[in-house]
Amino acid sequence: ATEGITEFHERASELLRDCGGRVNSLTFGYKWESMYGENLSTFVRRQRLSIAAMLKQSKEFWVVDMQGSVVGEDGTCPMQVFVLVEKNAPGKGRGQPLGDQLFAQLGKHGESEAIKEWRRDRAVANLAPPRGSGESPDSRFPDTSAEIVGFADAQLHRVQRHRDELGSGGGRRVLPSDDENASHEDGEKPDEMASACMTLPKGLDTFDKVGALLDALEPCISNVDSRLGLRQMHLAWSSRCTCAGSAVRALRRLHALQPQAKGRQVRRVDDFIRAMADVVQAGIGSLTLGQIADTLHVVEGRTGYDTLVLFAANRILQGGPSLVGDATKLDPKAVAVVVGAMARSGHRDPLLYRQLVGVCQHIPAERYSMESMAAILDGLKLVGVRDTQLLRFFSSVLQRLPMAAVSPSGIASMAAALAGAGAHDDAAFRRLSAAVMQLPGEAFSAASVGQILDAFSRTANVRDGAILRRLSLLAQGLDPLELRPEDIARIVAASARANLRDEALLSHMGTAILRIQGAEFTPEQIGAIAAAYAKAGVRDERVLSYLAVAVLKLEPWSFEMPIVARIVDAFAALDSWDEALFGRLATVLQNDAPANFSLRHIGTVVSAYAANPAVMDEALLAKLAVVLQQMDPSVFASPDAVQEVSKILNAYASADMRELALALSSTLTSHLRPHVGGLTVQAMATIVMRVGAP
Repeated sequence: ATEGITEFHERASELLRDCGGRVNSLTFGYKWESMYGENLSTFVRRQRLSIAAMLKQSKEFWVVDMQGSVVGEDGTCPMQVFVLVEKNAPGKGRGQPLGDQLFAQLGKHGESEAIKEWRRDRAVANLAPPRGSGESPDSRFPDTSAEIVGFADAQLHRVQRHRDELGSGGGRRVLPSDDENASHEDGEKPDEMASACMTLPKGLDTFDKVGALLDALEPCISNVDSRLGLRQMHLAWSSRCTCAGSAVRALRRLHALQPQAKGRQVRRVDDFIRAMADVVQAGIGSLTLGQIADTLHVVEGRTGYDTLVLFAANRILQGGPSLVGDATKLDPKAVAVVVGAMARSGHRDPLLYRQLVGVCQHIPAERYSMESMAAILDGLKLVGVRDTQLLRFFSSVLQRLPMAAVSPSGIASMAAALAGAGAHDDAAFRRLSAAVMQLPGEAFSAASVGQILDAFSRTANVRDGAILRRLSLLAQGLDPLELRPEDIARIVAASARANLRDEALLSHMGTAILRIQGAEFTPEQIGAIAAAYAKAGVRDERVLSYLAVAVLKLEPWSFEMPIVARIVDAFAALDSWDEALFGRLATVLQNDAPANFSLRHIGTVVSAYAANPAVMDEALLAKLAVVLQQMDPSVFASPDAVQEVSKILNAYASADMRELALALSSTLTSHLRPHVGGLTVQAMATIVMRVGAP
């Protein structure tokens, strides 16, 4: 076992040296596997020691707990940094403080402003007593407080006092909590031991020109050793500085002014954002959830920040009580930003979202708006998380929300979020219904009416005739000139889904349809409108002719099989046989790949084209028959297969295509026989003979 650990130490030294001398515990295993081609988990189980415990057995390594990580019940810290301690030549650097050693190793880079400041502070306040001075044994410890760059002389006695409180046992670095290490700018309590490695320009938030902002921030990232980078320099100087919070402020301002960047400024802004993000990553443990949200908002959508997002996720997972403490003064929009960013970045750890859900329930109810609650639910929906306790909590918040804080857009967002989350809370929807009834009609836009109607149509158990009539009247009060294609399609589709057969509403929507250029409608919108009119049984020739022309104006490749099936089924149901429309869509299907066809959609198309000789296309029906014969037999194992096959055989038989129908009947019934009884198959086979007989 000892030989195995010795070899482990040698490999770990090589790995850390290759990574610049330090690696966090999250990526150590990945680096090991990519470098040596083996997984560490087996070796760790065999040794019955953690990676940190094995590294601590050698003086060549330091194991430093990350800021903000919560110590487990076994006394271990889940987030650590592994540091390689390189040995100096005999007599060289031995006994020197960290600053002198760095100065000797960095050569011409050693005269940085940080080291100059350290040397001045140490010359003024050298706390290490001379040898033989009769001091207590504790005075023999090196004066580490004097080696932290950025400490003023007046702070040194507090550092010494803090070190004395720690004592000599354990050797574990005590880390600041969120509240201790937050910056003044965010309204948090300052840490009396905090120091800053970089100072932001005064009046940072007042800069309104990106060029001036970049010039003002330049000193913050200059004089950085290129071999280390800003993040490593930040870690080297101080473990309790406030630079991470300052970097968040800089990121916010850079992001706000980035649209102004032109030419070389674009690259410069990107470089500054990356530099500040490095500092945030180094001090992620000192940030509040609100600051993490600001950071994720800036870096989302940019490449190269996966590690930062991973650190942020770990900070939230290990935040524990500190996050709950933050929640009392947290803006719910910050939680929505974090949830959405984590979901879109691919993080699916349920514990992460459980932690965020817990934070939500500790935020005071008066801080919530309908929009912020909806944004949180939408983010959780992206990762498939549905928390019933959170839904009940949001329902109670809705009950207490004053009418002054209610808006049509907020109602629309909240109703859509509740419907999307599968919530069927009568109390929540009753509160939303009451708000819709109380708000004046002129406050509603076409988008909000469509979204609210769509949400209520998807929750059958909360449909109320009064609220549906109210929404119908609101839709009829909208100016047809201001309605967009997406608004019209959503309103008519939702009314059909809610079984709201209101001819006055469809007539008003028809007027709006005729005022829009046909090419502005998408195939999906045309299909939705046609299906809604068909379900309501409203045969408006003006609208149907207009939709047929709109289909002809669109490119054939923009139509897919489900949309084509929906359109032809709606026109057939309304007994509207536009030959140009059916001819164009038949051409689309004949050029489509067989892999895009489904049994249900084939049944719909065959039934529509076989129903009227004026639009029947034998070439299309022959192709669909071939597609059916070549389908995988497993397709016919579905519960609806029998009904679909019966509809298809009946359509072919009634279309005077008896020979094709007989061949198709033989193939389809053989596919169905393993899944249904023989009598059922025989009965289906006789359909062709009975219907097609002279």
